Amino acid sequence: MVHLIGVHHGMESDNILTGRTESQVFPSDGLKAYLSQFPRGTRVGLETFSDYDWKEVKADLREQCQGKRDILLDETSGRHYTVEYSEIHKRYWEILAQACGGLGLEPVPFENNEVAFRWNKATLNAAVLDALIHRRVLFKKDGENDEAYHRKLCKCNNARYRAELNIREIHEIERDNKMLENITNAGVQVVITGQGHSNFWWRNREDIAKRFGVPFESYCTDLITPTPWGVYRMIFTNNADCDSGFVFQKEALLRSLRVVETGRVVEDKDPSYVGVWDWVEPMKSYFEVFPGSENSGVIQDCLGTANFGGVIDGNGADFVKRYGCYSLPGVLTGDIHFCAFRDGDEFYGRFHAEKFGSIFCMKKGSKANPTEMAVRLAEKFRTQKERFKQFNFGGAWRD
Repeated sequence: MVHLIGVHHGMESDNILTGRTESQVFPSDGLKAYLSQFPRGTRVGLETFSDYDWKEVKADLREQCQGKRDILLDETSGRHYTVEYSEIHKRYWEILAQACGGLGLEPVPFENNEVAFRWNKATLNAAVLDALIHRRVLFKKDGENDEAYHRKLCKCNNARYRAELNIREIHEIERDNKMLENITNAGVQVVITGQGHSNFWWRNREDIAKRFGVPFESYCTDLITPTPWGVYRMIFTNNADCDSGFVFQKEALLRSLRVVETGRVVEDKDPSYVGVWDWVEPMKSYFEVFPGSENSGVIQDCLGTANFGGVIDGNGADFVKRYGCYSLPGVLTGDIHFCAFRDGDEFYGRFHAEKFGSIFCMKKGSKANPTEMAVRLAEKFRTQKERFKQFNFGGAWRD
């Protein structure tokens, strides 16, 4: 049997002056005390590279970046598109490996450099795409009409989104599978990995035991946790529970990939309506509506599953949706109010939450092109703005 431990191996924060910064974290005394209970010689799998593989992975990324240096450094705008690995995360695993060694345990890295090489290439390709779009495509040309520019903008955002999903597919699916294979081959008795992996593995432990032969027996966590006096500490929890939000992250990725590849959010049944709630990020905001009975139903998108109540009929739409527990961490938790007028089989209007709102559209049917829907929404807003203004939700309208 294998004991699973999920950890935070780095901390990121946003600062208005310095931007996004990383902070070093350290294994807690509770985690080290837990590990000390295992017999000397116990093999402990760590989510990290061997020293040799780490050098190879970084060298590969440097070599690939060097070949694209002129593209990544945009001298005209001063923007520098960087691709690099975090030394802070690597340092966490080094500290933990040293702690294991001090306890007489054998640390065993189970990262795979072949997957990392593919991640390097995908991440660099995304950075190059972003640089080229910013330099050559993003800005409106003289004489370019609004519809053509908006379609171009949506296509650029879709291309970036596809590149982002490709990175995530390698990092979260291919990498996960390879790490589980390596865990099996290494014959470890303890596995320590990031919380994003551990939550999913523990929740799906029966399937993982069948597919990869890894029989997880117990689950603990060592996580950055706020304390009553306003600071953060690493807190170890024995017999931990899964975080449902982290568990849903992989399902959200699969939904996003499905929208890109097949044009569907879920597979089990056909929706009655489909739409977008972002007029410049259409693929990210694509949703499917499944009416139930008595003016209620379910809305599925890449953020999660939401229940809704209200009316969708020949006059328009007026309903409220609320995401449930089967959704991403940080998703809006309150009521989101949608109102729209009807134009044939299509609906155009506004949605509003407590501190956020925008315009949306949807249409009758089980499938639609998200980009074309976003382009029509933008055109409708330009030409029929007064009809959108009727949905002011009790506040002032701002263009």
